[in-house]
Amino acid sequence: MDGQGEAAWFSNRGSWVQVWAPGVRVYSAVPGGGFGLLSGTSMAAPVVAGVASLLRERYPFAGAYPVRRRLQAAPGPDAVAALLAPNPGRGACLRLRVQDAQGRPLPGRVALQGPEEHWAELNAQGEVAFREIAPGTYHVRLWTEDGRYWAERVPLDYSCLVPRQITLP
Repeated sequence: MDGQGEAAWFSNRGSWVQVWAPGVRVYSAVPGGGFGLLSGTSMAAPVVAGVASLLRERYPFAGAYPVRRRLQAAPGPDAVAALLAPNPGRGACLRLRVQDAQGRPLPGRVALQGPEEHWAELNAQGEVAFREIAPGTYHVRLWTEDGRYWAERVPLDYSCLVPRQITLP
């Protein structure tokens, strides 16, 4: 964000951007020695990382989901507000294993739409894991490399021990 709390001209925009930090005219060390005013996401990222590290120090067993939710609860990278934010609970998990009727793995792509949106590639073994995401019911869609499609509403819980097996004809 800039000095007025608005998105900087160079910032990414979209529903996936959920944390903002100062990134315009930040006093910083410059290459070759000395200090100067720099702008960019490279200036904002360390601020967010610093607040996240304070959260991890205060809550050492918190996973990525509660840290992310506490960062989002604060108006900008406000460490005090993030530390005082209510506990959002645990993040959910979904493991998928996709195969054909003969048990051969099917690589491809997976999209989750629900409380959050996530995308990932199935690996060569036809597997993918989404960890530390918002709990709730997701619409899961998958497309295999050979053109097969599958979709279903899936309520997510906190266990990633047993993958959900999907067998496509």
